[in-house]
Amino acid sequence: MKEPIKTGLRKVNLNLIPEPEETKDFIRVDRSIVQQINDIHTNFGEDSQLVLSILLFFQKVLKANFFFRIDFTIEEFCRKTGYNKFSLCREHPIFKNDKTPIPKLANGHEIKSIFDYTLYIMYQRSIVFPTGFTYTVKKQRNKMEKLEIMKTLEITTNTTKKNQKQYHVTLSEEIYNGFLSRYYIMNYETFKQLGKGKGGFGRQQLYMLIQVEVNKQISMKENYQQPIIPVDNLIKYVSSQAKEPKHKKEAVKKTLDSIIKIDPFYSYKFIPMSKNSLRDYGVAIIPTFTLPYEKLLKEHEFTIEIFERLRNYYMDYYIKEHDNSNEVEDFYGWLINKNLNSRDKALIIKSVIESKHYKNLKEISLESTLAMILGN
Repeated sequence: MKEPIKTGLRKVNLNLIPEPEETKDFIRVDRSIVQQINDIHTNFGEDSQLVLSILLFFQKVLKANFFFRIDFTIEEFCRKTGYNKFSLCREHPIFKNDKTPIPKLANGHEIKSIFDYTLYIMYQRSIVFPTGFTYTVKKQRNKMEKLEIMKTLEITTNTTKKNQKQYHVTLSEEIYNGFLSRYYIMNYETFKQLGKGKGGFGRQQLYMLIQVEVNKQISMKENYQQPIIPVDNLIKYVSSQAKEPKHKKEAVKKTLDSIIKIDPFYSYKFIPMSKNSLRDYGVAIIPTFTLPYEKLLKEHEFTIEIFERLRNYYMDYYIKEHDNSNEVEDFYGWLINKNLNSRDKALIIKSVIESKHYKNLKEISLESTLAMILGN
């Protein structure tokens, strides 16, 4: 048995993997979140836009975090997402009714602010898919009834930094599975920009639906069949009370044009839904931008190699060492537990970072890799 790891490492730069310019703005977003976007609103109501922003913030952070434990401050969240800190720190409207009980975490922290309450309900609830979500991985069809977001949520106060709140989140195994094999690629900066101003949430949702077609075109190539999306399916994402087909078309056109101004990598055209009627239209989305596929594939292979090597270690060493133990963790439980085999996990990650994928990097220090694992 190896000696236990000493914690309390000094603060180090955890940006171990320099992101190529071509891919730095792209993130992986779970396909269930994108394709079941309406279910987020069903589950979280008025908090839906912030819920979606937090989910994509987690996806952004995961690009340099292999253990699905995220430690952050509200200042860091706002820098990444463009939110205003003071708006998020206001009391959540649900507590304006004095009869609404204020939730507390195990450490006694009261959940009052908009940001804290939104995180809390994301911890308490899953995203439920009433009709289910079906997806295929390695030719095997799977069905999800819900997506659990967090396993744990802690909110602490750093007394050495003017009582700054620290948020500690452990993401669920389903988020882990989605990050590895069930995702679409999306431009995070575009998503962030589209959220600003009136109608921002609708623009963000419409943009995510467009990304489904962009990703499908890339993955299916010559087998891709361009769908015609009825205007009536898109009008709900547009700030408009239009009733007539002509006015609905104009409202959808205005929103699509506003998205193109920020992300000019697709075009569209309106097509009559039937030969017998020129009143009802559909929209054909035409991707005109090719994702940096080779670079993104390299990132995917890099991530897969890390987790395959970690899983091999788990099976070959951890399981064998605990063969007769009643307290054995499953792979994901072992992965997120920073008290189990942290030094060996760090050595595996360090080895892969320095391997064929990132040959041009200088040697990565074990201390830096350990600090990422231990959250210091």
